[in-house]
Amino acid sequence: MNYKNILTSDYWFNIDTIGLHLVDKVVLGIGVGFVVVGIVLVLINRRTKNPFDKALLGKFANALLATGFVEMIWFVFRYENATYLGTLFVAGLIGLAFLVRLAFLVKDLFKNRKAALETWQKEQVKLKYLTKQR
Repeated sequence: MNYKNILTSDYWFNIDTIGLHLVDKVVLGIGVGFVVVGIVLVLINRRTKNPFDKALLGKFANALLATGFVEMIWFVFRYENATYLGTLFVAGLIGLAFLVRLAFLVKDLFKNRKAALETWQKEQVKLKYLTKQR
């Protein structure tokens, strides 16, 4: 592969109708990987007791599942040689949208986790020592 072609508009906006390239198969692999990791996060989320971690894991799982399914749909468009939706530019936009969502999730993780965890732990201690009403 000639890496100088990556800088051309033909690489990003045209579809090679002869066959699939390695980049197309890599995007499909990333999509399948995101779906698998998303399913694993959903299963882990069911066992988590901390409500903040539960919400954050749910958001990560939703982001991974949505991006994975959209990338796999993009591969179908690419396989069927859809004129606009099968271009590498669209795949890049999908990846960029995922990275922006991931940045907001990581920011939320670092900004709010410590305070939310302390609040939850204090609530658990309070509930432990309160008498149960019947």
